[in-house]
Amino acid sequence: MNNRSESLIKSWKNRPNYIGDIKHPKLYNIWRSFMFTKKGQEIGCSEEWKDYRTFYNDIKDLYSEGLRLIRKDKNLNFNKDNCVFVSDIESANLKGNNILLTYKEETKTLLEWSIDLNISLKGLRIRYHRYKDILPIDQILFGRIKTKKRNITDYKLLEYQQQKNKISKMLSSYKVKDNNKRLEFDLDYDFMINNIVSKNCIYCNNNLNIGCDRIDNNIGHIKTNVVPCCYICNIVRSNNFTIEEMKLLGKVIEEIRINKSNPILKETFDKGEEIIIEIV
Repeated sequence: MNNRSESLIKSWKNRPNYIGDIKHPKLYNIWRSFMFTKKGQEIGCSEEWKDYRTFYNDIKDLYSEGLRLIRKDKNLNFNKDNCVFVSDIESANLKGNNILLTYKEETKTLLEWSIDLNISLKGLRIRYHRYKDILPIDQILFGRIKTKKRNITDYKLLEYQQQKNKISKMLSSYKVKDNNKRLEFDLDYDFMINNIVSKNCIYCNNNLNIGCDRIDNNIGHIKTNVVPCCYICNIVRSNNFTIEEMKLLGKVIEEIRINKSNPILKETFDKGEEIIIEIV
């Protein structure tokens, strides 16, 4: 180190506001908290304590790890006679936190409960002051189990969105198939809502899994060439039957579906017993 550097360091240490030799991290942070923070400046401090060295000399023998500095009288500023180092529990009591809660035959302050249960003191205070006349002690200490309630509007919106997503996928699928076969496509969302998904199957009168069945399979999905049809009838018809033939088969499919919904007839079907269905 050259002479110039040594001279600068010596000059710095000789300054009247030099605190490098006593800059205790915890105590310096406490001093800074009331000297330079907005809240600390609003409270204020004595003229003597505006000098860190004086503050340090006044309290260095009173401090030990884990303690905090508080004002005994909240109406006065930070000064030697109004400040004391205390533990967290003592701090709560001096702050007027003398609210006691009794749970399972144990009585403690809010701070003591927050420490013992490892929960937020701020949250505990909020629950106490907001719900002390409504909730039992255990729910004030541990909080309530929240359940989200959906109202009718929520369900309607959810149902609408699910239907919209389903129709969008159907339209996309139809369009891709027609494009691949170089066929015309002109269906839209409004048409699907009003003429397809809100209708029953024209063959078996089912109202589940309704989509489009093309009257002429050589023509694409256009409004004049599609009818509402359930998934089962669509699979059965394919290119196997005309639309009129499928209407006859649809009556059989409907009869079977109705019979299967009857517990007695369903058992007969499951056993493989013969049932004669007459088509009128």
